[in-house]
Amino acid sequence: MRDRALKEHASAAGFRLARVAALVVAGFAAVAAGVASAQIQSVTVSKGAEFIQTSPARVDSAPTINGFGFGADVNGTPGGASIAGIAAPILTGPINTAGLGAFHNNGRLVYRPGDNGWRWGLSANDFGGRTAAIRDGFFGNGTYNIQVNGTTVSLNLTGDQYPNVPQLTLRGGAWIGGKYVVETDNALVITTNEFTAYGTHADDLICVGLIGGQFTLPFEEVGPFGCDFAGIPLTRQFARTTPGSKSATVVIPPNTLRDGTEYTAVAVFQAIVDDKPNALLPGSRNVATYDYNTAVRVVARAPRFGRTATVTSTPTTIAATSNIQFRPQDIGTQGRIFAFAVAPESLVRPAAAPIEPTRLGKAIGAGGKETAIACVIAQLNADGQLQASSLTSLTAAITGLLTTAGTSLAVIPPGSSTSGVAGTTFYVGYGSSSTGMITSGLTRSVTAVPGALKCEPSAPQTGWWWNARESGRGFGIEVQGHNLFYASFLYDTDGRATWFISAGPTAIDGSVFAGDLLQFGGGQTLAGAYKAPGTPTSVGSLLLTFNTLQQGTMVWPGGVVPIQRFDFKGVDAPPQVGVPESGWWWNPAESGRGYFIEWQGGTMDMAGFMYDDAGNPIWYLVVADTPEPTALSSGWTRYANGQTLTGAYKAPAVVNANEAPVTIQFDSTTTGTMTLPGNKTIRIERQPF
Repeated sequence: MRDRALKEHASAAGFRLARVAALVVAGFAAVAAGVASAQIQSVTVSKGAEFIQTSPARVDSAPTINGFGFGADVNGTPGGASIAGIAAPILTGPINTAGLGAFHNNGRLVYRPGDNGWRWGLSANDFGGRTAAIRDGFFGNGTYNIQVNGTTVSLNLTGDQYPNVPQLTLRGGAWIGGKYVVETDNALVITTNEFTAYGTHADDLICVGLIGGQFTLPFEEVGPFGCDFAGIPLTRQFARTTPGSKSATVVIPPNTLRDGTEYTAVAVFQAIVDDKPNALLPGSRNVATYDYNTAVRVVARAPRFGRTATVTSTPTTIAATSNIQFRPQDIGTQGRIFAFAVAPESLVRPAAAPIEPTRLGKAIGAGGKETAIACVIAQLNADGQLQASSLTSLTAAITGLLTTAGTSLAVIPPGSSTSGVAGTTFYVGYGSSSTGMITSGLTRSVTAVPGALKCEPSAPQTGWWWNARESGRGFGIEVQGHNLFYASFLYDTDGRATWFISAGPTAIDGSVFAGDLLQFGGGQTLAGAYKAPGTPTSVGSLLLTFNTLQQGTMVWPGGVVPIQRFDFKGVDAPPQVGVPESGWWWNPAESGRGYFIEWQGGTMDMAGFMYDDAGNPIWYLVVADTPEPTALSSGWTRYANGQTLTGAYKAPAVVNANEAPVTIQFDSTTTGTMTLPGNKTIRIERQPF
């Protein structure tokens, strides 16, 4: 098993933290002055680990096969004269050379032209392992020696002096499905938490930046991390030269990001535990480092409608106006334009009429923790006070013909008290009514007012949801960009398993969805040839509002139902290494049936939504442990006689615990091959919507 792990990790290229030291330290030119272009710029040894952030407060070890790295690198000047002609540098130190075998290459580093640098490993990729124990079993702490140009550079990598884990705060968009979604005409502001030990080592480094899309690193092997490279929006600071600040911020201006492009926001905390010159390598900076790095996947989306905002404030007052440009398809229609807010309920007066206010999430307090105070829909009244409202009772600020000129409205009137709206997020939107605005998803945020409590709505987590009091039926929910795809699995009046779906735009930063609940029929069976389903029919309306990332309320023909994430093996369990993405999967050539898959704590819960021989919708379920998450071998289970759409609770029963076998072999986080009954194989992939 050790040899297999080594082959997978030591030779794998990609998003590996062992590369970070090479990429980051390559930027040391600004500190080491007077370096000739053909000279050695840096000699480094490093250990590190990478993390992935999927919500404002959740940071996990990145689920990659090589997330715990070791690097030994000799760098020339990026873009300068090649250092390929020097003798191959040689690494020695507390290394398990017997365990590494041929991968160690007798300590000889390998030149990588695109990097203008020499790297450890047969493929010049440095080392990456599944766990810290694997990495440390091959590369211990101690003194590492790198022989370069006839001289030996000795670097002390000792003490496991890892920094605290970086965590990013992002502004300008919203968290949706584990990614940060930002509209292209918004500025994106990315800020790190504090590097708590900053300034306590030989030196320390903080980097925060954005890569991907048009921002590409000038390296043959492109990784998601780097520091001080041309064309990359980046802020970096060393404790030696910037001692006063323990965090860093980078701002991406409006209209910079490209619609539909996925970027990576990354923060690097690097503890430089040894930092020494070498007289025989003039101008070279030679360091040993411990690195932690956190990445956030950022998705840019074109806005649903144009909106600019102007916000002015003093310590005691605030005002905001917004100019709205309507969509081309809405020009010439009658519409209503709304300004409203999502505010901490402690600031909000009761509604003038006896209505129940719509609650969207919990206010966030100190340290990013949820409080018991709800966030509610509200509008400013004539006295400038926040007053509770609901999604269906909002009062329009403007009513009339929607024209190409657009319109302007005061979202927060001049002279409004800052303390009276602290922690509130303000929105504008338009539609034929407030309900039409929500159904069309035509809402956009204007400003989030700072406060001790914050209300910043966000979309629900992707996964299985249920009413814990009604076991046996459930709901698969995923949000991508501006859109949500929902499916319910339950039973019809004769006891047969059936399902309904709804899909369309979300409103209020993904926290609200309203649409028709649809039933399909006549499509493809589990083992049959492809057959397109018939025209859907509506069985009623669906409204989803989310109180937190894991709690919400569903209003449908069956009434008002509280829903929450279904914890079948640990909703908050760290992701397995190499786990594919949870959410909707399908075969694009077989539109009409699909598979909702979620992994929790080493277990997969998958439902297949398709049709029986008579053309009725039917679903099958698989719940199986996945010690190796890229491979599934199990069987479909069929249930019956449970709760209907509008009926009282009734527990279902298993009617066939092994309806048919199923295997899936995933070859990436978004693609795989499924084997169905009769050994029929189909390709499946993540479904975009």
